[in-house]
Amino acid sequence: MSKNEKVIKGNKKHAHLSRQEKKQQKIILTTFIIVAVLIFGSIAFGLLNEYVLKYNRPVATINGEKLMPAEFEKQVRYNRYQLMEQYLQYSNLAQMFGSDPQMGGQFTETLQEIEKQLLPENAVSIGSTVLDQLTNQILIQQEAEKMGIVITEAEIDEAFQNVFGYYSNGTPTPEATATKFIESTLSPEQIAIVTLTPTAAPTEVPEGEPAIDEETAAEEAAQPTPTAQPQPTATAYTEAAYVEQRSNYLEKLNKLDLGYTEEDLRQLIYNQLVYEAVREAVTADVKKVEPQVWARHILVADDASAQIVLESLAEGKDWAELAATLSLDTANKDQGGDLGWFADGQMVPEFWEAASALEIGEISDPVTTQFGIHIIQLLGKEDRPLDASTYDNKVAATFQDWLAGVIEAADIDISDNWVQIVPEEPVLNENTWLILTGQDLIEQEAPQE
Repeated sequence: MSKNEKVIKGNKKHAHLSRQEKKQQKIILTTFIIVAVLIFGSIAFGLLNEYVLKYNRPVATINGEKLMPAEFEKQVRYNRYQLMEQYLQYSNLAQMFGSDPQMGGQFTETLQEIEKQLLPENAVSIGSTVLDQLTNQILIQQEAEKMGIVITEAEIDEAFQNVFGYYSNGTPTPEATATKFIESTLSPEQIAIVTLTPTAAPTEVPEGEPAIDEETAAEEAAQPTPTAQPQPTATAYTEAAYVEQRSNYLEKLNKLDLGYTEEDLRQLIYNQLVYEAVREAVTADVKKVEPQVWARHILVADDASAQIVLESLAEGKDWAELAATLSLDTANKDQGGDLGWFADGQMVPEFWEAASALEIGEISDPVTTQFGIHIIQLLGKEDRPLDASTYDNKVAATFQDWLAGVIEAADIDISDNWVQIVPEEPVLNENTWLILTGQDLIEQEAPQE
């Protein structure tokens, strides 16, 4: 091979290697660019999701209505603030009753429970509660619209003032309502069954003492009576004082970075007024009376004892004596086994069914329950007014049953992004404690030396 041929061949080989090298460099560069784009894209998407996308995706959609993250976060912060206010109140109570081991211990346990709830690792628990709260709130407002319920600005204004204890139309005075005394009119049959408490006889004037006539009584009534000494009058709560208190409250919320404005408070009050209006409409038909029975019983351990009771009654033995002697119910055996008036749900089902099926004066066959064997006699049966506590419980149960039905029928889509955005603030620390107690204001207003 000539020298020129060797040069040409070497040049071709060098050119081939150069092309291979360039190709490899291009592959490496392309790979680097792709990897860089993927890394940058991942970072960019993370930042975009962190600061933009997840705040534009609804936390929940309730029958087509979106619950946005901003509203959710704001309410979580406010709920945390309310827990902190509760902590302050219980802390004051714990100091007041610190000398009482039982009371002080109860308040200390409550304080520890609130502290636990406010820990950052438990933030999701508060978030879950708020999510349910806001979902129910939207559902109730949707139902209110169907019912035609409208809350006016004037109603919101008045309720807003009332929250701060200011009543522009005068402080409302609760009307004294007497507890309704329920006294049944007993039939001759009932009177024959039970022994009534005797009515107190008129007090007789002891012999030798003159009776007070009407003229003397009138003269005594006309005598002057001591007048009460005037007491200090509390300083009037003026509109200016109300405005100042409202301003201080909003300033406190601002210092805690809750993002809560006066408009948010008005919305909160509006939500409460809607809730109350819907609750009233839903429970309007809850009756204030219910069927009740009045019965007495003799409780025994076995069928043989039950037969002895029935045979003794058939022979004319006194019920009260048999109850005192044979009944195992120590709570009422000495009162003839009298259970008073009761309604469905207050006794075990078997007992209620048997008692309510009797006629007045009728004695049941032996009735077996988890407590033993009962011989029951019905003393009365009628619709009776509910006491305030029982009525309130029925109203609450009726509303909760209604709301459960609304929730079940609703189209609710809960997003999974709410867990990522649950606020952990405000936290209970020295700074927030000063804000809660108002000590930061005192420090700011202290004169400079």
